[in-house]
Amino acid sequence: MLRIEVETAKLIVGNSEFLIEIPKSLYEVISSQNKKDQLTTIKNNEAEKIEFFLRDRLYFDIRPPSKRQMDYIIAIAEKLKIKINKKVFESTSIASSFIDKYKDAFDKKVEEEQQAWVEYQKSDEYKILQQVEKAIKRHFIRYNTTRKKLIAKQLVESGLSINDVAEKIGVTTTTINKYLSEVADITDKAITNVSSWITFHYLLSGMVFSNKEKLTPSEWRDTFINLSMKNRWYEEAWFFTEE
Repeated sequence: MLRIEVETAKLIVGNSEFLIEIPKSLYEVISSQNKKDQLTTIKNNEAEKIEFFLRDRLYFDIRPPSKRQMDYIIAIAEKLKIKINKKVFESTSIASSFIDKYKDAFDKKVEEEQQAWVEYQKSDEYKILQQVEKAIKRHFIRYNTTRKKLIAKQLVESGLSINDVAEKIGVTTTTINKYLSEVADITDKAITNVSSWITFHYLLSGMVFSNKEKLTPSEWRDTFINLSMKNRWYEEAWFFTEE
C-alpha cells in the first residue's frame, strides 16, 4: 500500500509550539526556497488563515477577537467618535457585542457620507478640485528634473567642485552653472513672493526635497492640494500657467 511521506513543520507562537504534518514534497520545496535563518512575513489573507487555526484551538470564552473584528471596531470608533474601552479587545463575545451595538449607526454614517460625496461631485468646488489636482500633479512630474538642480546646489554647498558635481550628476559643468543660477534666482523670489508658476514650483520642490516633515510623496501632494484649495491659490492668474 502506498503511503504519503510526511515531514513535520513547527509553528511557534510565544511559548506555544505546534507540530504540523505536511507532505514531504511540500516540505522540501518550501525549504529550498528560503535561505537558512531567513524569515518570511505572511500577511493579509494567508495570515488570516493561520490566525483562524490558532483561534480555533481556544475555547470560545477565552478566545480574543480576530484582527478583522478589531479593525472593524476601530473603524466604528473613529467614524462615530466613540472612545474604546480596552476590554472590548479581550474576548470575541465582548467584541461582537460592541459591533452589534454600533453596527447600524456605523452603516448609516457610511451611507450618509457616501451620499454627501455623490452630491459634492456635482458641485463647482469639486470641478475646481479636479483642476487643482491636475495642476499639482504637473509640479510633481517636473520635480524629478528640479530635484537634480537642488542636488547640485546641495553638493556645491557641501564643498564639492563644479567639475565633481557635474560628473556625479552626469551633466556638463555649463549645465551645473545654469542649474545653480536658476535655483538661486528663483528660490530667492519664492521666499519673498510667490507670483508665478515657476516660483511656486520651486517653493514646493524645496519643501519636498528637504522633507523636514518626513512626509511621503503622496502626503506632500495631498498637502499642497489642500493648501491650494484653502488659500484659493487657484484664483491667481499664474496657478494654471505652467512655465
